[in-house]
Amino acid sequence: MRTHQLINILTAELSALPVLIVAYYAITAKPTGEWQLVLNLPVCWLISSYLISYPLLLSAIPMLRRNPFKMQSISVQASLKYHSHLNERAAR
Repeated sequence: MRTHQLINILTAELSALPVLIVAYYAITAKPTGEWQLVLNLPVCWLISSYLISYPLLLSAIPMLRRNPFKMQSISVQASLKYHSHLNERAAR
């Protein structure tokens, strides 16, 4: 059971890592676009939320891991809407 939770936490950390890097760059970059290493209050909040709060939230509420949006293409929507009509043509 513990290894399953540890794997969930590690995958949550890895999935959020690109967002952390982009947010860190947006907060700390110089106007010239140069990367700099700075430790200020927003950066500390960002890193602590990434390392502590985000994995705890995902382990406490696993429903947040699932995408609530279901995408359907226009062709699938049309086939569902005119299901019987399309099946008659396909049967011939």
